Amino acid sequence: MNNENENSNSQISENNNLEQEDLFLSLLKKNLGPDFELNSQEEHEPYIIVDSRESKKIIEELENLGAIVFKEPLPISDYLLSSKVAVERKRGDDFYSSLIRGSESTNLFEELRRLKEFTEIPILIIENFELMFSINEKMVTPLYGAMVAIATQLKISIIPVRNYQDTAIVLYRIAKQQQGPVKEHAIPRRIPKESLKERQAYFLEGFFNVGPTKAKILINHFKSPMNFINSLLNTEIIYTKSGKPKGIKGPLADLKGFGWKFVMENKNFLLNEKDE
Repeated sequence: MNNENENSNSQISENNNLEQEDLFLSLLKKNLGPDFELNSQEEHEPYIIVDSRESKKIIEELENLGAIVFKEPLPISDYLLSSKVAVERKRGDDFYSSLIRGSESTNLFEELRRLKEFTEIPILIIENFELMFSINEKMVTPLYGAMVAIATQLKISIIPVRNYQDTAIVLYRIAKQQQGPVKEHAIPRRIPKESLKERQAYFLEGFFNVGPTKAKILINHFKSPMNFINSLLNTEIIYTKSGKPKGIKGPLADLKGFGWKFVMENKNFLLNEKDE
């Protein structure tokens, strides 16, 4: 356990020496290969770098939305959404505690000042927003005063959300907007006349939530459309005790950006005989 902590701290120290633009791109290259280039004109699902200490629930929600998520130890911020945007996430009760009881090292304003220095577009998401007011009703005015100072003096945008699912939606939409066009089924592309692999990838773009980038990932991983289809059919959705889908197990479970919603929609696409 100590070795894991030491490795994590070492990685954070290395990452701390990079500006955000260099850090975002270097972490993408680390995970996708040294030749990777982020093309804002190419249709693709958004890439999101998540601090390795962040909630697994949010990561699962992001992957179910279609984001390609990589976990890395980040020196500042909880999420990198582009070379310009970094996001800090606070629960309502955490916001209250770090504001009222925070020490010099954990003080909310110091933390946000570092975020401001780190990135061009800093954003603060306050999750379970109402929790900060339920602790002490007498603190309503100071809490709003703190938020006004964050927005006007530090120039940090604040986005209040209801829960972790909403957090994932906001992160996904920001990353999608920042990283260029990502519409999956807008104007149909012409069938490529190049290699067999390109034609196979084009075929897979007919599935739900599969654009050019995801199609290439699937072909590179499964080698053929039929292998992908068989793997999809052999992937099971995992449900909670209350019957809600929470993840997947099977051949698609190890791929980034392919969650239970992807499996559910595409199994229905393949197997449903009804004319809906």
